[in-house]
Parts: sequence; C-alpha cells; structure tokens
Amino acid sequence: MAKNMNRKGRRDTPPFIMLRLDIYDHPAWKALSSKAVLIWLEIRKRYNGRNNGEISLSVREAAIVAHCSKDTALKALNQLQTHGFIKMNNKGHFQNRHATTWTLTCEKLNDLPPTSDWRSWQPPKL
Repeated sequence: MAKNMNRKGRRDTPPFIMLRLDIYDHPAWKALSSKAVLIWLEIRKRYNGRNNGEISLSVREAAIVAHCSKDTALKALNQLQTHGFIKMNNKGHFQNRHATTWTLTCEKLNDLPPTSDWRSWQPPKL
C-alpha cells in the first residue's frame, strides 16, 4: 500500500496544486499579473487529470476567485492565453448559462502531449 494512503485506500494527505519549477522560473510566468496567477491556480485546481479541455471557468467566477471586476478578470484570462498557459476550448454564453471551457497547455490533452506554448513566449520588444 502506498505511503500516503490509509487502510481504506483513501488519501491521507490533503489535495494540492503542483506548480512545476520550469514554469515558475520561466519569464512568461514572472510576467503574469497577480490576478492572472490566481486565475491559473483556480483552473489548475479544477483539473483532475482527465478533464483537460473541459475545465469550465466563467469570467464571473474568475472575478470572484481573483477578487476583482469582470473586466480585470477578462484581462487576466487574456494574459494567460497570450502568455501560452491556457487555451480557450469552447466560449461560454451567459444567456445559455454555459461557462467557457479551458485547456491547460502544460498538461496532455486526450493522448496528445502538452503543447507548453508558454515556452515560446517572448517579452515585448521596447
């Protein structure tokens, strides 16, 4: 039996979110706003190992998570996309009550390897 499992096969340790050091140390990560980091952590929290591409998070939910306005949350989501950390899978619709679904580029999608688009991000030239 694994060390972190109890007798009933349940996890003894609380769940956690892993942030790999290659992501943390990359200039694309360091250039993110604090709101974008909070929203990425929420999307990563919703990832269960099998649902990449189907991780739902609306702009309203993102605003609540990041303690900001919907406009600021939208800017943070756009920043995460332009820096290559997430991709929009299906755009949500407020009238139909469907949240946007997201793909984490650092995780595999179906049986395809991660695209890791953040690796190719370059800071804007002055």
